[in-house]
Amino acid sequence: MTAHLTESARHLLADVELLRKALTIRRTEERLLQLCAEGAVRGTVHTAIGQELPALAVIGALGTDDWVFSNHRGHAHFLARTDDVEGLVAELLGRTTGVCGGLGGSQHLHAKRFMSNGIVGGLTPIAVGTALASQLAGTDAISVIFLGDGAFGEGVVYEALNIAACWKLPVLIVVENNGYAQSTPTAAALAGTIRLRAEAFDIEYRNADSWNLSGLLSAARDAVTLCRSGRPTLLEIQTYRLSAHSKGDDHRSRGEIDEYRARDVLSQVLTENDDLIHALERSASARVDDAVRHGMEAAYPLPNVAASTTPPVLWTEVAPASEVASDSIYRFLHDTLAANDAAVLIGEDIGAPYGGAFRITRDLGHRFPARVRSTPISEAAIVGTGCGVALAGGYPIVEIMFGDFLPLAFDQILNHAAKFSYLSRGAAMVPLIVRTPMGGRRGYGATHSQSLEKHFMGISGIRVVALNSVMTPHALYSDVLAHVDQPCIVIEHKSLYARRAGPEPVPGFCWAMTQGSFPVVRLSPTAAAASVTVVCYGQMLDEVTQAVLLAFQEEEIISEAYCLSLISPLQVDALSDSVSRTQTLVCVEEGSGEAGFGSEVVAQLVERGVSLRRVRRLGATGIVPAAGSLEMETIPNARTVCEAIKEICG
Repeated sequence: MTAHLTESARHLLADVELLRKALTIRRTEERLLQLCAEGAVRGTVHTAIGQELPALAVIGALGTDDWVFSNHRGHAHFLARTDDVEGLVAELLGRTTGVCGGLGGSQHLHAKRFMSNGIVGGLTPIAVGTALASQLAGTDAISVIFLGDGAFGEGVVYEALNIAACWKLPVLIVVENNGYAQSTPTAAALAGTIRLRAEAFDIEYRNADSWNLSGLLSAARDAVTLCRSGRPTLLEIQTYRLSAHSKGDDHRSRGEIDEYRARDVLSQVLTENDDLIHALERSASARVDDAVRHGMEAAYPLPNVAASTTPPVLWTEVAPASEVASDSIYRFLHDTLAANDAAVLIGEDIGAPYGGAFRITRDLGHRFPARVRSTPISEAAIVGTGCGVALAGGYPIVEIMFGDFLPLAFDQILNHAAKFSYLSRGAAMVPLIVRTPMGGRRGYGATHSQSLEKHFMGISGIRVVALNSVMTPHALYSDVLAHVDQPCIVIEHKSLYARRAGPEPVPGFCWAMTQGSFPVVRLSPTAAAASVTVVCYGQMLDEVTQAVLLAFQEEEIISEAYCLSLISPLQVDALSDSVSRTQTLVCVEEGSGEAGFGSEVVAQLVERGVSLRRVRRLGATGIVPAAGSLEMETIPNARTVCEAIKEICG
């Protein structure tokens, strides 16, 4: 052993298994860069060359039940956790034998209790959620989230740290501080220090660096032990990546990189003319070569083709009911918590005795104190935490206090909850329910009266359901819970809370609903054919019902109304026969009509070959004001719907 080797290099050379793993990671990533340059790997590759030891030190201190969350630079974490070179190489080659079947690529990897994602900092609240699930289950499992220093520019990271500290969750935040956020030096993008950020949240802080191997291994073990005792902990590791940020986008000076390469412990070891090192290198290179060869031989994944056949639409009577909607929602939440120990309610101010802004959760915080979690004001972290609980096998129901705040959690819904099942080929299920009051008619003004559900419609991997006044919320929520194979957003219009759910008699008309899940409600004439079809969802059913009566009383126009419960993914099968007969359609929604619900209804009907002679879409005509009379003129109401029916019928 050469005398010039540093103590850390000697330590690594003496630990054959650690050296083998580090060499395997480096040779794998070097080959991936080569494949990328050759065009065999599409997209991008973010390597961690030079950062192998932090990954191995932390993950080597973990148990099999612990969770590991990584980021766009996650190959080292993945290999340290799984040693699955073959699955990683095939994944980046886009082949079916890849760890995600070729669907995820470099940034989106999934294995047992391991997950990476390409959104910087976005998995932090997910890690908080899995840690909450571990705490509730009474296990000693912890959740580890690897972040770069650049992630501390993301607000959701601070939201998640706050919740982790408030609830004393077993979360270990590992910050690999490599001095750069992409190409920007840390000093130019990060005010203050990471240590002070941890201390501000009363989170235990530890630090280490890549170049002192014994200190790194000791700090990692200490941080894991501390976290397992119930204290959220942040471990900052000073390190340096010897490769570019992504493929070849590197603007650092060659002198700077060479200086750190000389300090790099693994690079020092590789300069040794040692039989053991040569044998390990040959073995690692041969394994990577075999992985590339087998990966190249595997098939590419085929696109998912949705089934073109749809079941027949069968109608049945609407069951009578008389229950105040808010009571019905409360009853569902209570029944779910009572029947399922894995159910958790999460949201702002939902604890007892307050019970949420609309008093839906009431005394549930007293009845189920551990599983009704009143959170800080942190919509993104709330949804992310719920998503983490769902990943860990729980059944989280998340409340967003006002639907206007739901866009604050858009990234957690779109880029996380909606995609995990797909990217993991169904291995990671996300039975997450997000419920939120939406809409106007209460005088709350422009940021508390909007109907924003259209912005969540059409997102692959989630459902959007809207309550109405005919079906009891308990019944519709039971449908949601029975089909929570993917995340679901439930829209609760505020004006429904005090209303009694159930079909009210309408002279000359009868109520019916489709059989099966997420029924479509129909109000149809009993003695004559309709000349116009009106389609809506949610609270608009009340306005449409009145409008149908007004149009008949004032102009003897006979209408048929349909109210959809499941508004995304949208299906128009139940409407097709009626619209084919009337060829006249009025679509009503409370949100802005452009590129909304009505547009999609019309588009799907036309694609099915339904002949439409006359079409009218009604939606909000502008930003919802607080002034009562002007608010009612801005959003559709019974009178404006009636006038639209009259106009379209000539």
